[in-house]
Amino acid sequence: MLLAPGAAWDQAARHPLGALELTLRYILPFSLIAPLASFMGMTFLDGEWSPVFGYHVRNDRIPGAVASTFLLSVISVYAIAAAFCLTARLARVRPDYRLALNIATLGALPLWASGVALVMPAGILLCLAFALHALSLYSQGAVRLLGVKEGESVFFVVFSLVFMAIASFILGATASNLGLT
Repeated sequence: MLLAPGAAWDQAARHPLGALELTLRYILPFSLIAPLASFMGMTFLDGEWSPVFGYHVRNDRIPGAVASTFLLSVISVYAIAAAFCLTARLARVRPDYRLALNIATLGALPLWASGVALVMPAGILLCLAFALHALSLYSQGAVRLLGVKEGESVFFVVFSLVFMAIASFILGATASNLGLT
């Protein structure tokens, strides 16, 4: 996906993977990279490092921060795929969760791999650069797997992600109001 995304998307279009295979081969292992790097940084570079320049997580809260980062990474892939399906009709394409999950998973691979840089707080800059790359990959995947028109793919991806963010905000606020968080 990093060096030859066109060929990788063509392969994914010919042989899309199922949800279980994506989960076991990509989602779970790659979702561990950032939390483990963060754990190493917080543990070995001092969990209560300067709040101005780095980590400011009390040592007793590091495991919870690591676990929540992992869970949010996993959940976000499924949520992005759901958002792609929910907005597919706007792009006049047939929603297909399996293909959408392939796009959400494979498009995130470089971003997940960049999570290794989170050993140091400044590594977030590398992650941000790869997040932009993920947007480009999602756009290419939407064209090649879902059949979104090339001129509409960026709007499709951005709209899907904004839709997912709004839905996440509403669900989080509702859970908070119900006392679930």
